[in-house]
Amino acid sequence: MRAKSPWMLAVLALASLALFAAPAAAAKKAKKKGPPIVKVEGEVVKQANKKGAITAVQIKTKDGKMVHVVMDRKGKKLGKDLAGKSAEVEGTTFKKKFRKEMREWIRVKTFKEAVAAAPEPDSEPATEPAPEPEGE
Repeated sequence: MRAKSPWMLAVLALASLALFAAPAAAAKKAKKKGPPIVKVEGEVVKQANKKGAITAVQIKTKDGKMVHVVMDRKGKKLGKDLAGKSAEVEGTTFKKKFRKEMREWIRVKTFKEAVAAAPEPDSEPATEPAPEPEGE
């Protein structure tokens, strides 16, 4: 019987290593999560240049805080579709220093127009009943 060649042993060793290493790498990758998704609600404020091109988009929250929007495809679409309207925006947030000031930014994942809450009905009717016609 002939002895196995060193190349054959090397190939078998690499194949077995790949079989054991692949599931471990996949498990490690599955554990790695991105930043959490945050929901920001407020009025969309759009800034444009003289030609009408959108240069900046921000969300003014109810407490007066401005959240800057990353100007990627979804950020520009948010400014185009909902400028001046109330919106619910979901995305990842981060802080970035700009001119000695820390600003909060959001990278938009999804957005939709916010639905205004319906006013609560009063206990009394808003209008008075019509007067009854007078008979002769």
